[in-house]
Amino acid sequence: QALWSKVSAESETCTADRCRYRERGRCFFYRARRAAERAHLIIVNHALLLSDVAVENRVLPDYRYLIIDEAHHLEANVTRQLSFQADQRYVERLLNELARPVGVRRYTGFLGDVLARCRGKIPPEDWAVLEGHVHGIQREIEAALTNLYAFFSVLSSFLNEHSPKRGEYNQRLRLTSGLRI
Repeated sequence: QALWSKVSAESETCTADRCRYRERGRCFFYRARRAAERAHLIIVNHALLLSDVAVENRVLPDYRYLIIDEAHHLEANVTRQLSFQADQRYVERLLNELARPVGVRRYTGFLGDVLARCRGKIPPEDWAVLEGHVHGIQREIEAALTNLYAFFSVLSSFLNEHSPKRGEYNQRLRLTSGLRI
């Protein structure tokens, strides 16, 4: 534990302006970073490279050449770390958590909460503008839901047509140039 605290650097607790070791030139992280900045060649593993990508290139210094250790795992790790899954119910739930009508100009969800908190606390003319915006957003949510249902209907048809495991619940299909429409 004592050794780890001297060689580890976590963004939440260790910053350049608060690092007591950096001030004395003894911070392992900043010494390693300075050495990497002077290097003509940087060798990283896929985890460090993807961490750099995830924080918009703020981990590794600028490089011209890069050797990736364990590169045979790179594709699988890129796919795992930089992808996400979203099914129809998940997206539908997100949209409904934003606003869902429960009557005439009454809504549940985040925007319903905003209206409830502002009711009687802002001038009537501002209230009318706010209510109009929420109503407009609700119309956009309804359009997004319609498009969502259409998208997943087309996707389902595409999978049924091209998937080798037709009719199975969990289907995976690799999109290649031959399958793209």
